[in-house]
Amino acid sequence: MAEEATESRVALGGWKAQGLRVTLFPGSWEAPKDLNWWAQVAGSEPESRTTKAHQGLTEESGPLADCQLQLAIHPTRVEWVLTPQSQPEDQQVTLATLGPLEHALRVFCPAMERWLGLATCPPSNRLAFGAMLLLPVEDRIRGYRQLAEFLGHVQLDPQASSDFLYQINRRRPSFTAVTGLVINRLSTWSVMTWQTGQALLQGVEIAKPVKIDQGFACRLALDINTAPEFQGQLPAEQLQHVFRELVDLGVEIAHKGDIP
Repeated sequence: MAEEATESRVALGGWKAQGLRVTLFPGSWEAPKDLNWWAQVAGSEPESRTTKAHQGLTEESGPLADCQLQLAIHPTRVEWVLTPQSQPEDQQVTLATLGPLEHALRVFCPAMERWLGLATCPPSNRLAFGAMLLLPVEDRIRGYRQLAEFLGHVQLDPQASSDFLYQINRRRPSFTAVTGLVINRLSTWSVMTWQTGQALLQGVEIAKPVKIDQGFACRLALDINTAPEFQGQLPAEQLQHVFRELVDLGVEIAHKGDIP
């Protein structure tokens, strides 16, 4: 038992990020046509840009460090998403991630703080930080044992459990200087299994994919956001502080599990 507990504590820092997201909800705001957020945030022009004027939608994407960054400007929200760089199909033998959570945050957070500090960042009613995280394990049973460590108050039978999904929101008051601000700490826990394979050519037909890899992982989806009942706008000078708090609360859940 002591050896298993030690392994579990070590695994708490082993989360890998599949994706990170920041969503800002402006009040009544119309995006100026001359916005140049991408260059100001990423330091270069985007690789692609799509505009749908009838929907009021602008989408841009391009590389950021060793990741892929996407920006979507909607009439009611602005969203930045960090995802893994795409791989050629013949190299997709493992589940794509951004690497360790710490690495993904080092890429994503400075860029988002630059954006939130811009004078052109729109007034915001709400701000949200989201993350999809994976903690690789050897098999399903190990996955449920690990999940039991994160969810100490939930009784799990690792041998017999499957298809388990646990979601909870634990609210906390904000420690920033924004009076009356409350933070939603929504986390969703599960154990996932995936398989990857390659198709083999037989003449002109494609044979069934041959399984070449199978993996198991604890999965944690985070949605850390300012509560919708907050009245008024978040002060512009506090946006970066609120963002850091949202990220810190998400990291706390990833490392300590479901705690009040």
